[in-house]
Amino acid sequence: MRRTLTGLAVGALSLAGLAPAFSLVPTTTPNTFWGVNGRVNAILHTADTIYLGGTFTQATSPDGKQTLPRVNFVALDAATGSPRSWAPNPNKTVHDLALGSDGTRIFIAGDFTKVANKSRPKVAALSTTNGALDSSWAPKPDSRVEALEVRGGKVYLGGRFLNVNTIPRMRLAAVSEATGALDPTWVPQANEVIHDMSSAPDGRILVGGLFGSINGLTAHRRLSALDPTTGAPSANFLPRPVYETFDIDVVGNQVFTAAGGSGGHALAFDLTTGANQWVTFGDGDAESVHALNGVVYVGGHFDSWVGIETKKLVALDPVTGARIDWFSRINSALGVFAIDGRGRNLAIGGDFTIVGGQDRNHFAVFTEANDTQPPTAPGTPSAVSTTFTSATIEFAPATDAIANSLTYSIYRDGGATPIGTVTSTAASGTVEFTDDDLPMGTTHTYAVRASDGVNTGPLSEVSAPISTPFTATPVLGKIEALDMDSNGRLDRILATFSHDVTCTAPCIVPWTIQGLPSGSTVSDVSAVGRRVAIDILEGSGPLDTAAASLTVALAAGPDGVVDAEGDAASFAATSTLDRMGPVPVSLASADVAGTPRVMEPGDTFTVTFSEPIDPATVLAANVKQFDVAGVGNDGMNIVGLSSTLDLGSDNYITLDGGQATYPDATLSLNAAGTRITSTIVGSCIGSACASRGPGAVAPVTFTPEFFLKDAAGNHATGSATATLGVY
Repeated sequence: MRRTLTGLAVGALSLAGLAPAFSLVPTTTPNTFWGVNGRVNAILHTADTIYLGGTFTQATSPDGKQTLPRVNFVALDAATGSPRSWAPNPNKTVHDLALGSDGTRIFIAGDFTKVANKSRPKVAALSTTNGALDSSWAPKPDSRVEALEVRGGKVYLGGRFLNVNTIPRMRLAAVSEATGALDPTWVPQANEVIHDMSSAPDGRILVGGLFGSINGLTAHRRLSALDPTTGAPSANFLPRPVYETFDIDVVGNQVFTAAGGSGGHALAFDLTTGANQWVTFGDGDAESVHALNGVVYVGGHFDSWVGIETKKLVALDPVTGARIDWFSRINSALGVFAIDGRGRNLAIGGDFTIVGGQDRNHFAVFTEANDTQPPTAPGTPSAVSTTFTSATIEFAPATDAIANSLTYSIYRDGGATPIGTVTSTAASGTVEFTDDDLPMGTTHTYAVRASDGVNTGPLSEVSAPISTPFTATPVLGKIEALDMDSNGRLDRILATFSHDVTCTAPCIVPWTIQGLPSGSTVSDVSAVGRRVAIDILEGSGPLDTAAASLTVALAAGPDGVVDAEGDAASFAATSTLDRMGPVPVSLASADVAGTPRVMEPGDTFTVTFSEPIDPATVLAANVKQFDVAGVGNDGMNIVGLSSTLDLGSDNYITLDGGQATYPDATLSLNAAGTRITSTIVGSCIGSACASRGPGAVAPVTFTPEFFLKDAAGNHATGSATATLGVY
């Protein structure tokens, strides 16, 4: 846990003078905060103190003229920015910080073996009053602890350790917050490092890292939610990101993560289901994420975000992931490693020494505008349209003294919990919201309130009653084409009706399907509730995920689709909605510059997809090849196109641990939209520019960048393997 949670309205505010505008002022506070002389890995911002942990030996005054010995940990007065007098001085790096449940202790974790000259391997507890070491709280992990989370009388640990108190604990453990005694019942096992932990409102412990399984279950990889008592992974939360997760922030029902991959990524997931809500990326790892007052902040090593210059820190809309037009120019190669916030303050730490042209030694604070006035009440909602299972409402937008982007919470039937939110910059006209999955033939009322991310306004007047129509006969709501196994072939058609239906097995005859891929046939039909799944036995024809010519019709009959009263459903030929993501079909690489299998200007790497890619998602960044220190194949990142590729050879980069990057490389989309080509452009930078290849021809498996989408908004998925030399 690298932060304290603060309230997040699911939406965002605006910066005055920019579009969209948000309430954050894009300058640091007056230079009153002391910094340090080395990397800051962790920040904990409490009401009266800001704690920093990392790798450093001194605290430095704002003007750089004074120093105080502070080794790897320092506590700053939150009001004055000056160091507190105490200095426990852990003897090695601090990686994470967590506040005790009663606020009297702070827990620290890292590589250290001593704190205040007393033996404390990897974890320790300190008084928040005077920094005194807790003499009795002394668990003993046998290797680095990178993550802490305090919840329910326990301190949860994550990292690289394999034992705690000589008892096996595979990178995850829990100890008593009061005594430090090892919890005998919390025993999950991760097969690789845990980088961060964060607790959900329901008590589950979210863990992120490089792991490919929890308790041997590969469905729980990179990000998982664990039972707080047993450590068992949640069967319903299955996000399965492809990127190494470095940091987690949980706010409401959203999970935000900072991640690696080819470049770096920020993602949002639904806390209940693990469904991905959005993904966005930069040209370097995203190391830290924090949501503050309606904005998601991501820090890391990147110099651009979605193809736009953005130095080490970016602000995102929590609903859409869209980049907010806010710039903070931060120096250093690796930039930001830690973010935390409280009230109007956003604190960042890392390798940097300059922020926005001003000296800031590895630590800086941004401050928001003092927004004290809430938005006005929105207009009274009214019905725009209804279907058997949905109602679309509209309302006049609220106004706000500072923000021009507001988040509207929608309330149904006088409920205290909103059923959904919508973010809008509209100052006039109307804002719309669709309430899906309503029972047919029911009547509802709606009210709305607006938030600017800091203040929440009054509730609107309640709408007049709005009714969904009733039908005795089941009516089709939607019909979707799916590629369930992400291999580029249709394997399911899903029909959703107005109310619950059944279908007597085999239930194949009533359906007429036109445009099935070559060799495909219907294998099974099943009904559950309002949904009927038509399973397709895949053919062996060309990969095709466009679903453009696929239509489905249903004939009425006693052996067809019927409701509980025996009323039969039917519909004429209807085009399916495309829910199949584009997949890579083939890979090719061309040596243009003259030295095969060595990256040089003009060389290309091309991927052909199963359907056209949305040009708005094709964003160039850079190409990097790197050698994994020691024995192992070299890797490659094509930012914006691929996940990290295993090149199948250790000869592309001949310098052990070296790397070579072409930051000006481009991505281009052909006229048909089905082929993306990466072209090497400009000059090589990095330690291995003079120590390259040629690599060997070998099998290379390509997995596409998740940010890529088709015209229907489906994310790229699947993989393709080819034996080739790269560039």
